[in-house]
Amino acid sequence: MKTSRRVLTRYVAERLAAGDAKAPLLRELAAYVVAHKMASQLDAIIGDISRNLAELGAVTAKVETARPLTDELKKAVIDYVKQSEGATQVTLEEYVEPALLGGIIVTTPSKRFDASVASRLRKLKSTD
Repeated sequence: MKTSRRVLTRYVAERLAAGDAKAPLLRELAAYVVAHKMASQLDAIIGDISRNLAELGAVTAKVETARPLTDELKKAVIDYVKQSEGATQVTLEEYVEPALLGGIIVTTPSKRFDASVASRLRKLKSTD
């Protein structure tokens, strides 16, 4: 019997939030997706899981900076995400993107905060 994507993603999010081991759970999810020919929905499934985790208080934030984050800045980003998302648990995915020149971009399932130098330069250029 096939389960709806909404029920499936809620189930996965609840198990992740409860602390279940990720690898076996993701193998189980992958097997289900393949068996039920849901591969075309994979991006939506991942997005749904992220949104469900956020509703449960667990948020993963993608953080892009020109240079690696210091421990102090990591703490500030975690505090910002907790406050802005109402999260109790925050995981950072850090990416170093030299093309940003400086500043930071923080992306969560529901928001994007862009304070990068590259973004500011694009805005200045577009006002010419």
